[in-house]
Amino acid sequence: VNNVTYKDNEQCFHIYTNDELVGFISYIDNSEDVYIRRIFIKPEFRKKGYCSDVLRQMIDRCKFEKKTLSGDVYGDNPAMNVYEKLGCIRQYAHIVFKTI
Repeated sequence: VNNVTYKDNEQCFHIYTNDELVGFISYIDNSEDVYIRRIFIKPEFRKKGYCSDVLRQMIDRCKFEKKTLSGDVYGDNPAMNVYEKLGCIRQYAHIVFKTI
C-alpha cells in the first residue's frame, strides 16, 4: 500500500500485489474524522480481501487516533456487505428524485 496526498487534504492508498496496481481508496483526513471519498478495486481482484485489509488498517488507525471513519454508499452497492462485516452501521439513506 502506497499513500499519496492530493489537493484539499485528499489522500489515497494505492493497493498493489506483485507490483501490479489492484485499486485504491481515497479519503480526507481531518482533525476529528476520516471520510472515505471513493474505493475502487479492479474487477479481477474483487472478493479477494484487498479492500477489507486496507479498511481494517484505516479502522485501526482511526481507533488509535480517536477519529470517526465514515463514507457514503449509494443505492444497493454490494460493497455495503463488506462494510457491514467490518462493523459499519447504516445511519441514513441518501435519496435522489429523478426529474429528467
